[in-house]
Amino acid sequence: MDDILTAVVREFGPVALRPVHKGDNVGWFLDQMMVSLLVAEWTKRHGSGRIKLVPRDVGVDRLDRNAWGPGDSSGGIADKIDAHLLGNAYLPGVWAQLMPLVRHLYGFETDRYNWCVDYYNSFQKLFVAKYRSQGGVGDS
Repeated sequence: MDDILTAVVREFGPVALRPVHKGDNVGWFLDQMMVSLLVAEWTKRHGSGRIKLVPRDVGVDRLDRNAWGPGDSSGGIADKIDAHLLGNAYLPGVWAQLMPLVRHLYGFETDRYNWCVDYYNSFQKLFVAKYRSQGGVGDS
């Protein structure tokens, strides 16, 4: 994580260390600017043959956390090209809501699907151990 922050600060200066406020400000778009720079750098080395500009209709082509519901059938997400994922995916109930998307993207019981499940389970073990080691700090 520190390496990522260092790279962003090197590229964009101290604005990368300021609190981010939603809306029309440089901090809000830093991730997009960083990805654009990385894509431009990649195309210099590898050419642009595999890069494709996709016209957007955000209201139609994005799964949005405010109206989440990809469902178990692919019909609800087949035409989506973007997702603003649910927050706190480490929580079991939230993770369960993400699983239809994981199944749609990777299939069921594929190597990538199993990697996601294993990653979540490993994170849960670490998260719970850390929580218990701090005596349940954060409980209300």
